[in-house]
Amino acid sequence: MVGCGEVRPGGPDEQENVSLTVTSTLERKTTERPEQSTHRSGAVKISSFLIALPLYLLCLLSTVILPMVGCSMLEQHSLDPKNTCLKVKRFLTGGENPDVLVFGSSLMSSACVFADAEVRGRTWPTAPRPRVIFFYNYDKCHSLETGLKNKGWPASTSFSNMSYPGLMISEQYRLFQSILQSGKTPRFVILSVAPRDFYSNDVAADTTQRPVFALLSGPWSVDELNKKSSFDVSMRRLADVSKDEIRTYRDMWTDQVLFADSVLKDSFQAPSAMLRKWLNGEVVPRLLDVFDAEEIGNELGDLDYYKIRYQPANEKMFAQESQYLQRFIALAKQNHVSVILVDMPITMKNWSLIPPAMQAKYRDNLVQAATATGVSLVTPDKSKYSLADFIDSVHLNARGGQKLFDEICSRIGTAYGASGN
Repeated sequence: MVGCGEVRPGGPDEQENVSLTVTSTLERKTTERPEQSTHRSGAVKISSFLIALPLYLLCLLSTVILPMVGCSMLEQHSLDPKNTCLKVKRFLTGGENPDVLVFGSSLMSSACVFADAEVRGRTWPTAPRPRVIFFYNYDKCHSLETGLKNKGWPASTSFSNMSYPGLMISEQYRLFQSILQSGKTPRFVILSVAPRDFYSNDVAADTTQRPVFALLSGPWSVDELNKKSSFDVSMRRLADVSKDEIRTYRDMWTDQVLFADSVLKDSFQAPSAMLRKWLNGEVVPRLLDVFDAEEIGNELGDLDYYKIRYQPANEKMFAQESQYLQRFIALAKQNHVSVILVDMPITMKNWSLIPPAMQAKYRDNLVQAATATGVSLVTPDKSKYSLADFIDSVHLNARGGQKLFDEICSRIGTAYGASGN
C-alpha cells in the first residue's frame, strides 16, 4: 500500500548543499547549548518508555496472565501460522473428555468460527483484503452443538472441535488414534472431508513429514506423555507451549496493527474516496467482517492455487488417503465410536478444477466407505449454496456455515438415540 507521502530527491548539488546546511546547523546548536541535546534525548527516552509501557503491559496481560487463569478473550480466535498444532497439544494434555469430536480441515474450521460468531453475537477480527485469517486453535462448535441439542441430543453432551487447517485424512486418522490412546473416550465422531483432503500437489507424499505426524511422533507422542515426566522434561514441554502461545498472540496483534495501519493510510491518502466508499457502504464490511462474502462479493481469488493442488491428479496419494479413511472408520468401530461422515460443500468453480475421473473417484469412495462400514454419510444439497455462502472457493462464511450445520442436524438428529446410548 502506498504511503501518505513520498520523497522527491533533488540533484547531487542540491543534496550536498542540504547536507552541509544541516550539518553546520547541528554543529552550531551543539556548540551553543551542549546540554540541550542531552535533555532532549532524555525526554525522548522517557516519552518512549511511557508509551511503550502500557502496550507492553497489555501484551503481557493478553498473552500470559489471562490465558493462565482461563479468562483470555483473545484465545478463542488465536492464529497458528507456523503449524505448531497448539490446539492438539492443549487437548492431549488437558482433562477434557468430550462425547463428540469434530474432525476436518480448514473448511470445517471456518464454518465453525463464523457460524459461532453469529450465534454468540460477535464479530471476529478482520484483515485487509485479500488476506484471509484462519483460526487454527478454535476448539468450539457452538452452532452445531446447539442445533443437535435442539434436535433432542442430551443437554449434557459435550463437544470439541479438532478440525485443523491443512489436515489430510491420514493426519486426521493419526490425531484420532492418539486421542484414543491418551484415554479419551468419545461416543461420536463427525468426520468432515473434501477433495483436497485426499490429494494435493503441495503436500509431502511421505505422511511422516506432515505436521501432525511429526508432532505426535516426537516429544508430544502418547508414549512420551504417558511417561512419568521428570522436572526437566516438564519444563521443556512448558517452555514449548509457552513459546507457541506467545508466537500466536504476537502474530495476531501484528495482523491487527497492520489492518489498522492500512485503514489509517487509506483515510489520510484519499479522504474523499474513503468518504465516498463509506457512503456507498463499501467500507463497513471491510471494517466489520471481511469474510462476509454476501456483503463484499466473493472474488474466488484462490482458484489458481487450487488448480495447482488438483492438477495433475495425484492418484497415488488419493489411494493412500482413501486407505486412511477406511482405517479411521475401522479404528472407530473397534473403540465403539459412531462415525458420521460429512461431504463438505465447495463451490462449483472449485469442483470444476478437479479432473472428471477424480470427481467420480471421490464420490464413489465416500459412498463405498459408508456402505461397506454402515456409517452415516451426510452429503449437503449443493444447489442450496451460492457464492454468497463462501469467503472464497471452498471456505464457508457465517451464513454458509449455519446452512451446513442445519443440514447436518436435520440428518443426524436421531443418531444419539439410534446408537443405543
